[in-house]
Amino acid sequence: MPTPSAAAFARAGTVALALALASATLTTAQAQSPEPGFQPGSASAASTPNGRTKSFHAPPAYSIATDGDITDLLRREGKLYVRGTFSKIGPFTGSGMPIDPATGARVVAPAIDGQISVSVADGAGGWYVAGDFETIDGHRYRGLAHIGADGLADPAFAPKVGGLVSALALDGDTLYAGGLFDEVNGKARTNLAAVSTATGELTAFVSSRPSRVTELLHADARLYVGTEKDLVAVDPATGARDAGFTAPVSGPIRALATVGPHLYVGGRGLVDLDTDTGVANASFQPTTTAFGKLDGRVHALLAVGGHLIAGGDFRRLGGLDGPLVALDPQDGSGDPGFAPAIGSTRRGAADSGVFDLATLGSDLWVAGLFTSAGGAPAQNLAAVDPLTGARNAKSLASLDGQVNTVEASGDGVYVGGQFFMAGWVPARGMAALDGDTLLPIAGFGGHRVSPRGSMVDGQRAIFIAETNFHGYDEDALEYGYRLYTPTRSKVRAVNPTTGAVIKRLGIDKVRNLTGIATLGDRYYVAQRLDNDVRFPRNRVTAYSQKTGRVVGGFMLPLRGYIAEMSSADGHLLFAGSFRRVRANGQRAHLALLKVRPRSGGVRQGFDPQTNGPIYDISRQGDDLYVAGIFDDAGYQNTPMKGLAKYTLVDGYPDLRKGWRAPAHRLSHHVGVEALGDVVHVTGGWAVQFLSEDDARPISDVFDGYDRQVSLAVREPDGIAYAGQVYLPLAGDSFYRLSYVSRTAS
Repeated sequence: MPTPSAAAFARAGTVALALALASATLTTAQAQSPEPGFQPGSASAASTPNGRTKSFHAPPAYSIATDGDITDLLRREGKLYVRGTFSKIGPFTGSGMPIDPATGARVVAPAIDGQISVSVADGAGGWYVAGDFETIDGHRYRGLAHIGADGLADPAFAPKVGGLVSALALDGDTLYAGGLFDEVNGKARTNLAAVSTATGELTAFVSSRPSRVTELLHADARLYVGTEKDLVAVDPATGARDAGFTAPVSGPIRALATVGPHLYVGGRGLVDLDTDTGVANASFQPTTTAFGKLDGRVHALLAVGGHLIAGGDFRRLGGLDGPLVALDPQDGSGDPGFAPAIGSTRRGAADSGVFDLATLGSDLWVAGLFTSAGGAPAQNLAAVDPLTGARNAKSLASLDGQVNTVEASGDGVYVGGQFFMAGWVPARGMAALDGDTLLPIAGFGGHRVSPRGSMVDGQRAIFIAETNFHGYDEDALEYGYRLYTPTRSKVRAVNPTTGAVIKRLGIDKVRNLTGIATLGDRYYVAQRLDNDVRFPRNRVTAYSQKTGRVVGGFMLPLRGYIAEMSSADGHLLFAGSFRRVRANGQRAHLALLKVRPRSGGVRQGFDPQTNGPIYDISRQGDDLYVAGIFDDAGYQNTPMKGLAKYTLVDGYPDLRKGWRAPAHRLSHHVGVEALGDVVHVTGGWAVQFLSEDDARPISDVFDGYDRQVSLAVREPDGIAYAGQVYLPLAGDSFYRLSYVSRTAS
């Protein structure tokens, strides 16, 4: 496995792979190395770098994940539209999954919430898997688990490792684990330990290694231990070092395998050592470069049909171009008849190449970080002919990250790594999901648009505008920030079927755009006209949804700032803070305007009477929910701190059941969304979900995922939502994963 740059914080590393000769007894090592910079115990860190609590609770079993943030959701005509900063979107798998070896199809199993570095067959159709993770299907596991042939984790086997596990070796009922850790089950163990496969408890084996263990191999009554610095042999029962074995290699060890008396060692080079003494076989010369000096690394070894298959990120080995070659196991010369044509856009780079190999039947499974195999596209996993390298036909889903390990067991195959999506499609910041399955609709050509602002439904298009908050923010003013930096924004009209931009309906440049809404056959765009700190003038322009031409407009009668714009009941709604003058000449303020769309006249009698600005609104039936910075609402100054429910017709507070939200911290970043029986609130709220009926807090709306939810929209049979969680994925200890899921009503 490669050792990516420290800046990427990738932990995928060495994978030592199986050797399988029909004519010889074969033993293989299974290992994975993290990236330098990973510290023991970091898998159980309590908070992210920005101070947020770190969660290891993976998304729901069936979710659609992205490789960036999700900033908006829109439900339209049986489809769910997703917008954000992502470039890929696809079904969430977690970092490990069984696959059907006949077809390559994913076998649905509970998701693992972190990185899988290594796996080893359990001898009964299942696997032991290890890496950097905390939970599987909501149950606590720390870095090491047993996955049965059915894909389910064994609850009876749950050792607690205080760090990363990157190497495994199995001998009967003893499982050896190596990596970068300082304790197992609360007892001191430095980078190497042995546990019982029956109970997960430590055995009497004790053998500390001062540097990270990258490879483990049990063979010939010895346990070979490869580290970042050396290779040693120890007694598998006690852990005592075997003084009779001295390996003439140094530097990171990346692969180990034995065939009879031969111990093949991969790293920055490839050598054949005597299994008893460690003496090198001088006749085995796949390269004239000394061990430790090769221009890449050997990460994977496998013997098939009289050949020794070597994979890695090297450029050349045995006289053949890498990263996957077939060698003569006696002298190390290459066989040009084996031509798998594994390709990568970063050939020879430390973060690309072949990291693991396995065989099952007539398939040689190749795992790593690459883009093609056999001259055809392949995303990090492929099956080829073990003798010729020709591509074998499989329906393999594209994986979004590198595959660290592939392991055959019984009639199944397991893959694990830094990926978390299978069958992803390119998205460019916008995607359409099937309303029934939530699967991304292939061919929807979303275009890169600003992730900020609004996405609104129209008659012929979805309109996307980079609306900017131009409201008064005392906190920003206090810290010396400019409140009203002039902006130029675009309005994009997107075809809801194809994702193509409809140029005639869009607008290339809008100065100080503050809001957008659709009503009837028009869409309306609001602009701030000057930089009055608190009460600027505003223009609203109407455009045809058929031609994109200007068909009307008006100056908003009251000066003020627009924080949110919408439509309801045949009117336009403007939320923010606006100044008016009463009949007696006294100045007053309005936080929500109901405006006639043709004339721009403010609807008299509609007056929510909040004592502060409104920043978000959500309509549901005849009710209107508003969120902002205020303490009371209505003519009776009813206490409603930051959240209120009004009647849509006249703007009166709904007091029929004492609808009053619980106390919370007021914020300029509040949001509200009515979702049927519940109301979702964001920004300063300890409780995110309230009863639509009486505002009482409601917990467990999303089966335990409430705290992850950032966006939600109502659907005919439930609620679709976007969530966010920090997990050790994609080579990052604190990867911010965004996903879409749903709950039934």
